[in-house]
Amino acid sequence: MGFVEELVALLDKQGEDLAALRDSYGATALFNAARAGNIKAAKLLVNKMPDLPNICQNNYLAPLHTAVRYGHKELTLYLLNITRNDVDPSPFSNLPGFELLRRALTVGFHDVALRLVKSYPHLATCKFNYAHYDDVADDSDEALTPLTVLAKRPWAFRSGSCFNLWQRMIYHCVPVKLNHFLSQPNRGGMQNQVGSHELSTQMCCWTRLFKACRKVNAIFKKLVGCLVSPIKHIQETKTMHSLTLQLLNHLCTEVLKDPRAEEIFRESFITGAKYGIPEILEEIIKSYPFALEYLDENVLKLAVSYRYEKIFNLICATGMHRELIIRTRDDSNVGNILHLAGELAPPHRLNLVCGAALQMQRELHWFKEIEKYAPRTFSESENKKKEKPKMAFINAHKELIKEGEKWMKGTAKCYTLAAALIATVVFAAAITIPGGNHDDTGIPNFSKEKAFKVFAASDALSLFLSIASVLICLSILTARYAEDDFLVALPRRLIFGLVTLFLSVTFMMIAYSCAIYLLFGEKKAWILISLGALACLPVTLYGIWQFPLLVELIFSTCCPGIFGKHSNRPIR
Repeated sequence: MGFVEELVALLDKQGEDLAALRDSYGATALFNAARAGNIKAAKLLVNKMPDLPNICQNNYLAPLHTAVRYGHKELTLYLLNITRNDVDPSPFSNLPGFELLRRALTVGFHDVALRLVKSYPHLATCKFNYAHYDDVADDSDEALTPLTVLAKRPWAFRSGSCFNLWQRMIYHCVPVKLNHFLSQPNRGGMQNQVGSHELSTQMCCWTRLFKACRKVNAIFKKLVGCLVSPIKHIQETKTMHSLTLQLLNHLCTEVLKDPRAEEIFRESFITGAKYGIPEILEEIIKSYPFALEYLDENVLKLAVSYRYEKIFNLICATGMHRELIIRTRDDSNVGNILHLAGELAPPHRLNLVCGAALQMQRELHWFKEIEKYAPRTFSESENKKKEKPKMAFINAHKELIKEGEKWMKGTAKCYTLAAALIATVVFAAAITIPGGNHDDTGIPNFSKEKAFKVFAASDALSLFLSIASVLICLSILTARYAEDDFLVALPRRLIFGLVTLFLSVTFMMIAYSCAIYLLFGEKKAWILISLGALACLPVTLYGIWQFPLLVELIFSTCCPGIFGKHSNRPIR
């Protein structure tokens, strides 16, 4: 920063004009600051020459475009506020404006994109062929509109985000902060306070104490950061999804005013279906009801081939699914729609589910769902390989069935070992009763204590449940592992094995806590409370690590699952 100040001062002395100092591409010094994200240097340059943000390169792109391209949010907002529109050429008109909007969408600056569309509505319908511009990088040579560009960004929508159970719970709980990206935390205050405190510290002992406190404070901040950072990230993601929906709504509103609305909506609709973004399809249908005509057999094939269950549910919500399935013609290579459902899902869609057994279950769900609506003649027709849909499904999933069997047996073996260990421990505890027995009567010495009754009941329940878990897991190990067993039979056994194992661990910890309390508690409440809190630790850890798998098993086996979840947003 000192170098920039000295350089600007030197140029002032020599009478050099900052606008005249350009490289071979026509870029000024502000472009370099924008590329590096150096907002202090940018402000210094702008203070020396206020017109610098409006001076474009040879390709008519301003420093604002460079800041957006390299993802510097704070500098982007600063330049956006000071870049004028009343210059020629304007950074917000035609290609420069659309390129700015495209770059904002690419790097995820959806609040900036929304602001651009609201301030310059003409950007919503601009369409340019990127092949004509060397500095614009895109994955194709086709001409795109902002709505189509947005339809290629599945990660910007809720449907394109993959969260685990705990992340989904946090996602639904955290509030949306629409001004979150506009605020920047000030981290200088605390450091200044620490420095001034160290300067005012004179005694050696106080200095050591203060350094120790700083270390403890740093450790505490790291611990809090480990908890707060994931929540903050999820909140930012939810905010981005909210901004994206607002941007989508505004784009559709502006496109409706354009004479090319039908063309733009059709292109964006097909692109949204290709990338599996139901929000795009829903908003277009809501804004332009004639878009229901775009829901043809090609969209259905995309949904089935790429396993876009939300797109399929959207088709079902319109009531057109049976008609489209019947209208699908046999392909010379693949066969009918059932053959398409029998193919193995793409890896990026298959890996959305953890475990090969659950992946196989989801594949079966897809095949059964399409089979439910398809005419019976579809099940008997053959593809190019002379395979009926069921046989094509089995052949395509041979490796996945083997992997599912391996995963299921490995999981069952782990649960069997844990359950057998618990059964051994609680059986030994039942024989060696805490406190011993009365010498004359043989009755346990603590038989009249409430804690002993809780111990006896918990120990017995833990023993019975752990043995049940062992037997259930053994039934998994000896199963036949046919393809249809992955749909209900095997997952249901794993659910019961998991539940019984979890309950046996819980009751074992209760029994252990009661035994310790009887021997050493001396009828003091604080000891009982402490033991209860400590007993919750292993149970909680088990729940945190295994509960998501249990919920996913229950959801996919005992609930409607991924199908039948029609959107609450109006379709017709």
